[in-house]
Amino acid sequence: MNTTAAENHLDILIVEDSRTQAEHLRYILGKKDFQVSLAANGEEALQFLENRLPDIVVTDIVMPEMDGYELCRRIRADQRLKDLPVILVTSLSEPTDVIKGLEAGANTFITKPYDEKYIISRIEYLIANRELRETAKADTGSEVFFSGHTYRISAERLQILDLLLSTYESAYHKNQELLVTQTKLRESHERLEQEKAKTESIIAAIGDGISIHDRNLIILYQNQIHISYFGDHRGEKCYQAYGDIAAPCRSCPVLKSFSDGGIHTHEMIKPVAGGTSCFEITASPLQDATGGIIAGITVARNVDQRKKLERERENLIRDLQEALANIKTLSGLLPICASCKKIRDDQGYWNQIETYIKNHSDATFTHGICPQCMEKLYPDVYEIMQAKNKG
Repeated sequence: MNTTAAENHLDILIVEDSRTQAEHLRYILGKKDFQVSLAANGEEALQFLENRLPDIVVTDIVMPEMDGYELCRRIRADQRLKDLPVILVTSLSEPTDVIKGLEAGANTFITKPYDEKYIISRIEYLIANRELRETAKADTGSEVFFSGHTYRISAERLQILDLLLSTYESAYHKNQELLVTQTKLRESHERLEQEKAKTESIIAAIGDGISIHDRNLIILYQNQIHISYFGDHRGEKCYQAYGDIAAPCRSCPVLKSFSDGGIHTHEMIKPVAGGTSCFEITASPLQDATGGIIAGITVARNVDQRKKLERERENLIRDLQEALANIKTLSGLLPICASCKKIRDDQGYWNQIETYIKNHSDATFTHGICPQCMEKLYPDVYEIMQAKNKG
């Protein structure tokens, strides 16, 4: 018998109530040039088998109207169909699945999600051992008590061996998949830990305290700088941890960020040994992929040094303003010579009065002659000016 040639012309009936999964399975088998027919449930499959005998039936277990176990029992009870190989599609989530499969007379299992190579290997195995299975003698059967129930197993030794081998093989494949998944998870975890360490280093380098609050104002995260500022309060509500009060602060920047999605800043005075410290708290919303606000992140910056510099600057400005107010202002006793009318400055030098006033005030000078001096020094000119004024 040329098994390979026969395999390439296999006629397979798929019994599956999910059209999507049925088409997926048909696609897998179609790539091997198998002829595939579909039935949506057990009743539809039996109607198909009345008119056409496939080489193999692949049936899901969980289906409406008639499940896969009952379909398998019906096939085994029919003299015309009793030697038809039946593959059950299952998740093998319960140990009783194997017992029920034996009780129903199934030949082998395949598991969901479908593994292409495994499905083909099970079909090839059943076809390769078809002649041996047809000539094997059936056992009289026996009862098995398992998991609180008694099952009547009437199956050939080869059928039992097939089912147990497929169960072991399925478990092996699942274990291999789990090992691959565990490896990927471990690698992902290592990458996440590396990213976490990198992020922590970046946050630490910023030099500010970082905290994250959920929508109930419970502190979910604090970096080390934040803990050094305020203590470790993870798992506590911020207003109870920092303010020891029963309700959130009116000026809470986190609540404002939750309310309008904006960035808000607030100054917080914290008592410390020997006085107080001032912190600038800046809150911003943390959003998910859809833009919904899921948490708030705060940056706490110690601004004691900045406040000190601001006070020093304000004091300096005030001193400068006072000094500027006194500059160019003549006050106090001014020593003036009774004869020449010169004024003595603070260095002991005698200056012309106009020079002294110019150096110690904002005044500027123009020189002229008063009428009395004009009459005394320049009488002729004085008379002419007087005549002009009268005219």
